[in-house]
Amino acid sequence: MPAIDRLGRSSYDLITLHLRAKSSRPIFSPHLLPPYFSLNTTSNRSLRQRLKSRNLQPELMDDPELPREQHDHALRGLTTIHRFSGLVNRFWRGLLPILKRSQQNQSGPLKIADMGCGDGYLLRQLARKSAAHGFAVDWIGCDFSRTACDLAAQKARDAGGNIRFQKVDILTGDLPEKVDVIINSLFLHHFEAGDAELILKKFRDATTQAFIVEDLRRTVVGYYLAWTCGRLLTRSPIVHYDGVVSVEGAFSITEIESVLAAADIHTAKICKRWPERFVLTFHH
Repeated sequence: MPAIDRLGRSSYDLITLHLRAKSSRPIFSPHLLPPYFSLNTTSNRSLRQRLKSRNLQPELMDDPELPREQHDHALRGLTTIHRFSGLVNRFWRGLLPILKRSQQNQSGPLKIADMGCGDGYLLRQLARKSAAHGFAVDWIGCDFSRTACDLAAQKARDAGGNIRFQKVDILTGDLPEKVDVIINSLFLHHFEAGDAELILKKFRDATTQAFIVEDLRRTVVGYYLAWTCGRLLTRSPIVHYDGVVSVEGAFSITEIESVLAAADIHTAKICKRWPERFVLTFHH
């Protein structure tokens, strides 16, 4: 069922509105201002109050029936945002000690899986970096969307990368094979706390060495960044809509710590990172 915004418009109405107007309307039109977007301190207090608790809503990218063209456009927009945010370098810094240790131990190729890989952008960039440094890695991309897996496989072939992609629903199934490391970005905020607990347990049980998770933090600054950067960096109306919805559904640091405790994962390290995100790292 399509998401409904606070003005009573369905998500598909919003897409139509954006697509019809994007070529003729300025990017900062008042019609596209998000709820609570104001320099007025009263409005900011209202937003801060709303963000005190999670407001999990359906996102357009989660719709398996989303048309391929719109899905591809949104993925291209997300790739631009990933570049701006420094996503690849953060994961590279987390993986580098593991890669070096594996190389020193001469233990063979390291198996690294990206859960919720989207179009495979993160995997392609990490595969390029690891190859340049001479690391042997078996890269695996997993996503619940067949469209995303097919697109990721095509892009990997075009880039000359050796990456495998598999359709996986992490909630209803398990990884088809044991891996050394799982990486995961902008994924957990789509789920209720109980489901996030289950996912982190599966990450722990499916890995031999570590998992690294990055996601949004639910903050006022994060909300404004999602709205502003989404419109500066991409014209995808799906990204515009899903960006602020994602922030409203994101975990706070305290909430993700509670999820970890419920999952009986007590040695994970959580760090705050730009832009209003956290990085969660667990080592066996």
